[in-house]
Amino acid sequence: MNANVLKLIGIIGMVLDHIGWVLFPDIALFHFIGRITFPIFCYFITEGFLKTHSRRNYLLRLLGIALISQIPFVMTFRLAFGEGFSGLNTLFNLVIGLVTIWLYDKAHFKGKCIIVILGALCGVLFMTDGDIYGVLMIFFFYKYHNEFKKMAISVSILTVIYHSMYQIYAIVGTWAMGIMTASEIIEVITGPNYYGPILFDFAQNMCSLLALILIRFYNGEKGKNLKILFYAFYPLHLIIIYIIKVGLM
Repeated sequence: MNANVLKLIGIIGMVLDHIGWVLFPDIALFHFIGRITFPIFCYFITEGFLKTHSRRNYLLRLLGIALISQIPFVMTFRLAFGEGFSGLNTLFNLVIGLVTIWLYDKAHFKGKCIIVILGALCGVLFMTDGDIYGVLMIFFFYKYHNEFKKMAISVSILTVIYHSMYQIYAIVGTWAMGIMTASEIIEVITGPNYYGPILFDFAQNMCSLLALILIRFYNGEKGKNLKILFYAFYPLHLIIIYIIKVGLM
């Protein structure tokens, strides 16, 4: 399949995922399907980086759409997660990942892996949707771009570790912020109803690895020029979901 087909699959997954968060929060199926989107987008960041005629213009286009999308992103997801929701949208995470592999590509010194570590930290510090996970995934797609087996193994290990650590981070954060005491947390995690939702969430996130199967069948061809559609779709679909949700309230 060519790039356009893969991107359209990613877009469909993204729309379903966002519809699930905002319009149908009780239907988990939307999120199981939607998990394939992020790895596809990360993969095509590396594709764009390696094949574009101007990396500078590519970066500026991506950054421009990220800036345009920020207000629709916050407005839409505040309807799902409340007025306290903040942070930068996914495209900013992709921007950081793109800058990271660009700097890594240009660097010619020992220990240049520090660039990747700093890029991943920026993904967290700037509170981007995708944080450390997206930046590292983009790097692995870049590093093993022509070695699918190594690419798949590294991305799979990253996904398992990240989503496992996320649960631990949530527990520690709950204690650190004083939401629950240590004894209360122990009581919860040793209770009979704790691991069901955890395993369900973990299984949901593991569905992102299905994207690797789709990427394996990518033939390297671009297809018709649908650049404007792909760039415009992200902010537009957020605005449409916002309007629908407000209309239903």
